[in-house]
Amino acid sequence: MGDHLLQEVAVEIAACVRSTDTISRHGGDDFVILLTETAERQDAIQVAEKLLARFAEPRVNDDHELRINLSIGISDPCGPRFRALSASAGIPPPGIPG
Repeated sequence: MGDHLLQEVAVEIAACVRSTDTISRHGGDDFVILLTETAERQDAIQVAEKLLARFAEPRVNDDHELRINLSIGISDPCGPRFRALSASAGIPPPGIPG
């Protein structure tokens, strides 16, 4: 059930972002989305809202009703919060191998 659900989640996430954005799975059930060509913070907030709405309802997977909870952090990769945000997500800072 777990692998199938993760594949479904990846497809759902992809439906919420542009083809130019990057979706990556990091670890067990953690995903990172890198939004490219995003001019304003509001653009990232709109994507976050779209994701929250898409996963708000429970879904059925292998005859089990499941609720998917999202934790979303938004940071400018050049900003001071990026290292703290990526560390809390378990992602090594740029230039340091994982």
